[in-house]
Amino acid sequence: MPDTDVIDGGRETSRCGNKDHSFSKHTWIKGGGARAEGGSSTTEDVTTQNIAQEGRQNNNCNNSNENLGALNVTGSRVQGRCGNKDASFSKHTWIKGGGARAEGGSSTTEDVTTQNIAQEGRQNNNCNNSNENLGALNVTGSRVQGRCGNKDASFSKHTWIKGGGARAEGGSASTDVAQRNTAQEGRQNNNCNSRNSDATLTVTGGRVEGRCGNKDFSFNHKTFTKGGGARAEGGSSTGAGINQQNTAQEGRQNNNCNNPNNLTLTTTSSRSQTKCVATDRSTNIGSDYR
Repeated sequence: MPDTDVIDGGRETSRCGNKDHSFSKHTWIKGGGARAEGGSSTTEDVTTQNIAQEGRQNNNCNNSNENLGALNVTGSRVQGRCGNKDASFSKHTWIKGGGARAEGGSSTTEDVTTQNIAQEGRQNNNCNNSNENLGALNVTGSRVQGRCGNKDASFSKHTWIKGGGARAEGGSASTDVAQRNTAQEGRQNNNCNSRNSDATLTVTGGRVEGRCGNKDFSFNHKTFTKGGGARAEGGSSTGAGINQQNTAQEGRQNNNCNNPNNLTLTTTSSRSQTKCVATDRSTNIGSDYR
């Protein structure tokens, strides 16, 4: 049985973040790629998290896969944070990504519960996401926050960028399939604060917030950017139910946040807030995006 966590009059914080403050000049960067492949089973359940990240600056944080159990929060504060900062300036820079691929395992007789995440970067976040059987989240006179964000402040001049692509592929089962398959390439993607299946959220005299945002402030001069594509493919079931979230994002600046798949929400004298923001302020001179 899943455990029951009780937070009374305290504070619980999960943080994940990167800072770079980059300046690149006459730089050549080539990634070798990242691949995560889950195992398969012919007799038992398959419960896995398969994460492939290449980066520059990837985060995969605060994600529950299965059977989290009940969480009771009273007079407290619970936070999940995830963020990147770069402040980049790139001049005469050549960047080629090697790609990221995450492939889930399969089961021929039992359930498959997996999170398959492929991120390439620059600056991806996959945070504060639950997959299956989150259980009851009871918030009384408290505050629960999920945050996710990127900041770049880019200026690119005579820069060549080619992405290697991102692919996430879910496994299959003969019974239940509960999956989150996420493929992100970047520049600046967020996939955060989403619950997939079987969750109950009850808020009484409290506050629940989900935030997600990107900022770029770009100026691009004679820059060539070619994406490698993003692909998310869900698994199959031959005999029972399927609960899935399949997300493919390439960029520049994508958000997929605060999306419940099978959630029961009850609020009393409370506040439930969702924010999702992308800011660019671009000026592009002689630049090519494909």
